[in-house]
Amino acid sequence: MPTAKITVALEIERDIRAIAVHPEGKCFATASNFGDVVTLYDFKTGTTIASLTPQTQKVRNSGPAKGTQLLSFSPDGKLLASIGDDDTIWIWDCAERREYHVIRGHKFPIYSIAFSPDGSCLICTCQESALEVWDVKTRKVVSAAKPLEIGQTCIAFLNKGKTVINGDWNGNLNIWDLASEARVAPAR
Repeated sequence: MPTAKITVALEIERDIRAIAVHPEGKCFATASNFGDVVTLYDFKTGTTIASLTPQTQKVRNSGPAKGTQLLSFSPDGKLLASIGDDDTIWIWDCAERREYHVIRGHKFPIYSIAFSPDGSCLICTCQESALEVWDVKTRKVVSAAKPLEIGQTCIAFLNKGKTVINGDWNGNLNIWDLASEARVAPAR
């Protein structure tokens, strides 16, 4: 079995709640339980490239601050999505290092996010049992599938973004056709 070697070790003065690696390996992003700041680091040196801080006010206070919970780069690496403790989706322009769009409207926690293969859409899974596909530019829901079980915990695109697979709290895996918003089959 090959032995892994640590090439860069960073000491960050807060816990790490989420991490995402740029598709080209140029940098990586981290987020913590303390605040909604997302930090970009150079992959080779470990130096801080930028700190991204939301400029948009939060929708609600969801109790004790949980910070940023999820991160996901778009396939081309131009955008980075983050989910704050109020379940607002922030989409960041990585080159400009600024807010690109803010997506709101979730009443329940978001558990997973992923960009479509072409980067035009962002899908999220929610405690409220919904799979929602958001158009990144318009910030509108373009497709929504209603899963069978509560607590959709993870999601991934398949078939060039035409279908998705998701998992839930009860151990179910399902494949969904986004055009018809229907479950194609349970995964086995």
